[in-house]
Amino acid sequence: MNWEVLNGNLRVLSECVIGRFITNACIKFLSCLHCYNLSGQTCTVKALSAVIGKCKHLSRIEVLQCDDSMCYLLQQVQNPSKCSVTIGASCDNVGAYLTSPGAVQLASLLPRFDHVASLDLDLRDCCAEALDTLVASITHKTLEKLILKETILTPAATKALGRSLPEMLSLQVLELTGVDGSILQAEDMEALFGGLNKTMPLCALGILYFRAKGFLAPLFRSFRFFPNLRQLNLISVGLDENDLRGLFKSFPFIPNLQSLDLSGNYLGHA
Repeated sequence: MNWEVLNGNLRVLSECVIGRFITNACIKFLSCLHCYNLSGQTCTVKALSAVIGKCKHLSRIEVLQCDDSMCYLLQQVQNPSKCSVTIGASCDNVGAYLTSPGAVQLASLLPRFDHVASLDLDLRDCCAEALDTLVASITHKTLEKLILKETILTPAATKALGRSLPEMLSLQVLELTGVDGSILQAEDMEALFGGLNKTMPLCALGILYFRAKGFLAPLFRSFRFFPNLRQLNLISVGLDENDLRGLFKSFPFIPNLQSLDLSGNYLGHA
């Protein structure tokens, strides 16, 4: 049984509808739950959490445009090893906006789930320590989409993500977006992409708003493992002449490339 939860309707009807769901015997057969635009500042999350606690056969939970309260929902899943998690299924909307406490809590919950299909996270208000903790927990081989927005990737985070990426053999979308002034040094790029050694199904790759001028060679070398890459976005990364030369030389490895966005780079006449 599928149940789509819309925040506006559920907030109004939560007492009369969710109460019946909790006492209704059919709730135990609920298998798929879609949550949209939930916030911890509404009564919806508590009511919905009570429902999830009754679902013994929940096999998929999808959330879109949620906040830290999403973690409270995930905490109620009875059989997390048998439940697939998708945070951000749409390309147009962020999956979840997390603060530092939310990021740390999500990091503690992710290892409970064997199947995580998508993580689309806005981390603009996460401190470096919380982000490091979260990134270290993202190790699922089942991931098909990984989008980390407004992040400051520390050396610890780049090393942790670099260790996990080679095992994410289902990954199709990878996007890392920094905040204005974020810098990725040569050792960070090497840590992120230098350890790749297996072909991956990646079709969309984006590095946005990280200053990595002159340090993109490890990324370009990794293209040989992305033969299906169709979309490449290198926006405001400070491309220099050597970076451009390396990018052009790597094109034979990505013959299926259809979209290339280099906006925000001062390329000059070259």
